[in-house]
Amino acid sequence: MDSDSTLSPLVVVLASIVLGAAIYVLISLFGGDDKKNEQEESTASKKPTATKPKQPPAKSAESSKKKVPTTKGKKIDLAAHPCLAADIKGHTAPVLDIGFDASGDYLVSCSEDRTIRVWYSRDFSEKEHKYHRINVELDHATNVCFSPDSRALVTSLNDLNGVRVFKLNRKKDGSIQGSSVALDIPKKHDTPILNVAIASNGRYIMTVSADNKLILWTPKGDLLEVLDAKQVTTNYAGISPDGRFVACSGFTGDVKLWEVNFAKSGDTYQAAPRVMELKGHTSSVYNFSFSADSHRMATVSKDGHFKVWDIDVKYELKQDPILLADVNHCADYPSSQPMLASLSPDGTTVAVASDGRIVLYRADGTAHHDLGVVHTADITALQWHPTSAIVCSASSDKRIVAWHNITGMQVKVEQIRERLRSTRAETVRERLQEQLQELEKRCATISEGL
Repeated sequence: MDSDSTLSPLVVVLASIVLGAAIYVLISLFGGDDKKNEQEESTASKKPTATKPKQPPAKSAESSKKKVPTTKGKKIDLAAHPCLAADIKGHTAPVLDIGFDASGDYLVSCSEDRTIRVWYSRDFSEKEHKYHRINVELDHATNVCFSPDSRALVTSLNDLNGVRVFKLNRKKDGSIQGSSVALDIPKKHDTPILNVAIASNGRYIMTVSADNKLILWTPKGDLLEVLDAKQVTTNYAGISPDGRFVACSGFTGDVKLWEVNFAKSGDTYQAAPRVMELKGHTSSVYNFSFSADSHRMATVSKDGHFKVWDIDVKYELKQDPILLADVNHCADYPSSQPMLASLSPDGTTVAVASDGRIVLYRADGTAHHDLGVVHTADITALQWHPTSAIVCSASSDKRIVAWHNITGMQVKVEQIRERLRSTRAETVRERLQEQLQELEKRCATISEGL
């Protein structure tokens, strides 16, 4: 056999091994950096760029609500506030509305946490505040008020965009032991309901929406009339405490009032003609309220002013409401949000809320007390206790706070002094002197702390 033919296969194998080894060495020497770079690039794509420091996560709305507001460079401590009557906690989401019953024994609130809560006013001075809870399944109430007899709650619901009435079941002692749905009024509004109210005479319920629909219903949910607010866009509507008028404000600078007429005998609805207009604001009117006797109104506008009006006029003889006070609130307290104005039941004080701040004014505009920035989010509602001694504020910060009416106290001091000057009976004078000394002491203590 030829030796060359025997060795050639072996040579080929050895040459292949040598060539493969050479290629492996070359790849190791020159290709490793590329692979390493690819790995580094892959890793770098998963990590923040070295030249851009990691930014802290953006604060959520929830975390921003917990930030304590400051005024004049100091943190606000509600517990030490001289006007604080009660700091009512319990809701776990923004509180949208509050309201007292006619007696002042109960305060009702509704929240985005899908609950309605009825609080006991007698517990305001206690550390713990008891309440009766009503769960709103698959929805939440946006507005709430008591029926005249305090045995039911009238609410507007967000998703349903309709009215639901809850019956309150009571024990013999009058305390609430349960509740149940008594009525759902069919949806009639095409845009969200802004407010719901029931007349003090129990004859009708009112609802209003931004599209200028002002609707009157029977307490059983039957339609009485749909009024056109003619406000371009409606901001608010309400019922006077005597049940005689419904009023509406909106884009225009006017507040319109209708007189709701029923037959003298029975509950037969007749008509609701427009009888008055409050004219004078130069921009959209956000909100308004009545005194308990329905003789006065307070309005607040985008123009920065609040006004107090006498509406106890002979409108049937074309007499216009009388302007009693015009105060430029925003001259001292600029506001970036819609404001609220609430006139005390006794007509002596106007509470104005804007940007978390509450200011208590004398209704004649001659003096005021600034309570400061007392909420860490927008104030959604202001409601007076029937005695005018306390005003409550509700906020998106989940809190309800009750405040002593220092401004009203000072007005009472002046009124008692005036009575002392004209009173002769010694027993009456002694009683007035005691009241005066107590009020003066409380006023001095609160004023020192403001």
